[in-house]
Amino acid sequence: MKCPLNPPYKFYLMVSAIALMNLLISMDMTMMNLALNDIAKGFDIPVLKSQMVITVYYLTSAITFIVFGKLADYFGYKRVFLFGIIFFTIASFIAGNAQSLNMLILARILQGIGFGATLGLSSLLVVTQSPSHKKGIACSLLISVSSIGQILGPTVGGYIIHYWGWSWTFLINVPVGIISFLGSYYFTQNDKKENLGTLNIKEIILFLLGTGGLLSAITLYQEISWDQSLLLISVGVLSIGYYINQYKSLKLPLIENNILKNKEFIRIVAIRFSYMVFVGAWLYFMPIYLQNNLNYSVQATGSILLTMSLIVASSSLFIGKMIDRFGYQYMLLISVVAIQITGMIMFGIFNGFYSLIFLIAACVSIGFAISFQGSASVIGINQVIKGNHKGAAMGVFYTSALAGSCLGISVGSYLVRELSSKKFKLLSNGMHYSKQLESMNLQYGKPTALQITLNESLNYGLSIMFILFSLLVLFTMPLTIKLIRNQDFPV
Repeated sequence: MKCPLNPPYKFYLMVSAIALMNLLISMDMTMMNLALNDIAKGFDIPVLKSQMVITVYYLTSAITFIVFGKLADYFGYKRVFLFGIIFFTIASFIAGNAQSLNMLILARILQGIGFGATLGLSSLLVVTQSPSHKKGIACSLLISVSSIGQILGPTVGGYIIHYWGWSWTFLINVPVGIISFLGSYYFTQNDKKENLGTLNIKEIILFLLGTGGLLSAITLYQEISWDQSLLLISVGVLSIGYYINQYKSLKLPLIENNILKNKEFIRIVAIRFSYMVFVGAWLYFMPIYLQNNLNYSVQATGSILLTMSLIVASSSLFIGKMIDRFGYQYMLLISVVAIQITGMIMFGIFNGFYSLIFLIAACVSIGFAISFQGSASVIGINQVIKGNHKGAAMGVFYTSALAGSCLGISVGSYLVRELSSKKFKLLSNGMHYSKQLESMNLQYGKPTALQITLNESLNYGLSIMFILFSLLVLFTMPLTIKLIRNQDFPV
């Protein structure tokens, strides 16, 4: 496809219009982490139960990424992307007016569908519609605009939640979503629909049931009964089993066999998955910890997390140029090292949860990891997947990433609760950790003796969890080295 984006300002208008949707998504994720306390209070639930609001959003996105990627291969990236913007904007309006937790969760599921139809395709749109010498810059501009959303999320989001309430964290998406839709419609080229034959609806249903059942059972196991978990696992296993049995007879399967056999693609996906386990847990636990345990206000919490977003925003363009010059492989290696600095050194060796300086330094390290990983992995997927199946490949990539984030939150919650509970019993002569934690009110000022004991127990649980998750990332180091050795240099 030709990319006649001249004069140059048309290139930047195109990238900006697409990136505006990423701005919404990144703002939504960061503001939601800050709003969990207020949502929990509004619906009178324990704060740790509020993770459902985030988990169902990630879960729905993870399930639908591959489907929308395949639909984009059939109907064009632009058409599916515009559908996602519309769906996300309408769902945001519903969420902002939700009067019950169930209505909010339903709206978040609908938002997740819009998220699944936009995030992966936004990067594909800017990469495929940009000249070859500007692909790295285009992708980094996309990351930079997302970073602006991460900056606005903690800062503006903190003030919105404090003065207007959590519902406006959703309602603010509506006007921005409309602008994004109009800009993307007018400034992006109409991509050609590929002649891939007839779309197999039965295959899509089986895939959704299979992945949806298994991922739901894994990520929601703390919120549902054993019978419900068993039902979800049974539906997932049976659907996936039948899908695998039919796979060889499918002329054009949802996930092409050449994608699954692409070793470089699988390496990038594995690196991204492990990275998102760590980062998903970090983004979920830090706002709760800063507000509930260190007694920071929502505005102060947003200001601390702002350092991470500033690093991403300020470094993205430079990293994009480095990718264009040296290749994505070295940038992936740097992101793995940055995670080790945060997880193993800051929180494992020095137990940095006690120090504000360490927390800010950790935000800086995570910011560099996000910046290096975000641009490098997307460019890598675009390079290693050839032909007209990049939509499905990007769907697999983002599904694994969101699955990693869901596992980071759910498994991390389990690890922190169990490890902290054991530590608390040792420190308090057998008191029950979870009951004390759920009964503890958010207080500002001097902490009580009970709060100090709870904090020490939680610090222990968080430290062990981050060490384990950073080790998971460390295990992908051989994969990054293999990518470097296979690098076709210069890129």
